[in-house]
Amino acid sequence: MVLDVLTMVFLVLAIGIIIAVLLEYSHAPGDVIDYCEYRKNLLAIVQHLRLCSMISLLNIPIKRYISIVPVTEIEDHVSACKTCGELETCDRCLRDGVPAKDMSFCPNYVSLVELKKMLHKTG
Repeated sequence: MVLDVLTMVFLVLAIGIIIAVLLEYSHAPGDVIDYCEYRKNLLAIVQHLRLCSMISLLNIPIKRYISIVPVTEIEDHVSACKTCGELETCDRCLRDGVPAKDMSFCPNYVSLVELKKMLHKTG
């Protein structure tokens, strides 16, 4: 019985070591993602798009947006902004400071308004 317990402990330790080794060598040195640096890069991208002006128009602090919105959602916002077919309308509305309720043509509008509501609730 003691031998069975020792065998089981050894087996569990061996499996743990194997998993640790596999995890260590499963990525090439350059493959590790630095999410802080990645978010800084996203900030630079967002700041060069109309998306930044829309975020500002909705009174969402850009640094808070970058720090709390999931990376995949920011990437979706960037993609939607880059492929938007309403650039002239967007430019006119952003330039004139049209109230956000008139920005429903924007593919990011709904999710940004939801973010604003969430931020308002959390303070």
